[in-house]
Amino acid sequence: MINPHNVLKVLSNLASNKVSCNSSPLVNYDEERVALNLYKCLESILESTSHTFETENTLDHDGELDDEDVENSLPSAFADEHLDPIEDTDYELIDENNLQNHFSLDYMKCVVDFYDEINPVTGKRKRKWQTVKHNFQLVPNAHCIARFRKYIEAGGTKKQKIDDVDIYVYDQFEHARHNFLSVHDIDLRRWGLKKPRELHIKDFQASEGWLWNFKYRHGICNRRITKLVTKKVVENQEEINQSAKHFVFETNKIIERYSPNQVLNTSQIGIELEPHGNRTLTYSGEKSTWGSVRSLGAATHTYTIQPTITMDRSVLNPLYMCLKQPSGRIGDNVKKNLFHAKNIVLTCSKSGKLTSSLVTYWVNQCLFPNLRSKTLLLVDSSPHQVRPEVYEVLKRFEYRVIPPKTTSIIQPLDVYYNRQHKKIVVYMITYN
Repeated sequence: MINPHNVLKVLSNLASNKVSCNSSPLVNYDEERVALNLYKCLESILESTSHTFETENTLDHDGELDDEDVENSLPSAFADEHLDPIEDTDYELIDENNLQNHFSLDYMKCVVDFYDEINPVTGKRKRKWQTVKHNFQLVPNAHCIARFRKYIEAGGTKKQKIDDVDIYVYDQFEHARHNFLSVHDIDLRRWGLKKPRELHIKDFQASEGWLWNFKYRHGICNRRITKLVTKKVVENQEEINQSAKHFVFETNKIIERYSPNQVLNTSQIGIELEPHGNRTLTYSGEKSTWGSVRSLGAATHTYTIQPTITMDRSVLNPLYMCLKQPSGRIGDNVKKNLFHAKNIVLTCSKSGKLTSSLVTYWVNQCLFPNLRSKTLLLVDSSPHQVRPEVYEVLKRFEYRVIPPKTTSIIQPLDVYYNRQHKKIVVYMITYN
């Protein structure tokens, strides 16, 4: 602790040119250093030939003031809430650029409503400026409230209105493309001129520069239409999207009763024995573009794998694989040369696809060993996988069927994992 009386005593000794300024045993080192620094500061002031003074005005008050004192302390511009603060004041003013960069229109409304709230008993403002400043610390001074009122009456700053135009045009663009309608530059500019008239922006022209910036900002470019659909197809797609949203909503409520490692998803992947590309460089203008493969049968569906993943991003073992054999069974000669892996359950069918009996075999060999205390399985609408009798032997087990034609949108395996698995298989076949 520094005793101010001891500091004054040392300062007096220094002013009297006494050499031993700490002769008193009650004066400690810190008090002596404070007195010495203060003495040097005063000495420099006395020896200076010029001085610079800085003044600062503030609306804050040290003591508690009533509402009338607060009103009297504010500039006269606040008497008329529609006017801006006077220009010759010493208070810090916030220009339009600062306002539009720091305050949204909703924030301005909250500040003004909070400041203008009336006490029903006294009929005066309920809160002091200090209270407003405490609750809205981003507002630098009381002058901003008058400017806030001005922008609220005008519907926001110009930048905020331009942002509203941008949002409106992009919403119209998304709605049109969602319905597979053609959109051109003239449509964007037409929407860009409609909204400013509603917002009373007089000097907005939807120029070429604005159009270029809008398309660049939202990643919009001109592309050739490669597929045409009818209105009925669009309506069907909308029904599919609604079905997917409903399934996700209902499933999320069920998932809340399970832990992530208890939620499983399984799906079948058709693998081609001879992968081939769908694009090639060729001569421009040719009527037909041909490609060659060693076997047409090998380039179509050849065998099936069925992985299973969990909600906590784990891949379950073993992996189920169904080969294509004309006889429907693996011959003895094939078994002799077949590589046996511990993490693969191997079977076969004539088509290379799973049948009802093979799905039951998958349940016994792959699903049953991975069951938790309770399990929720998400499966697609394949007829062989949705039969209740397939899962009737499982206890504390529940499964939900993903609606038809929605698996590419909401099934976890189809959204990401299957595509990556196919790329790995193609790479291994191509380069090994």
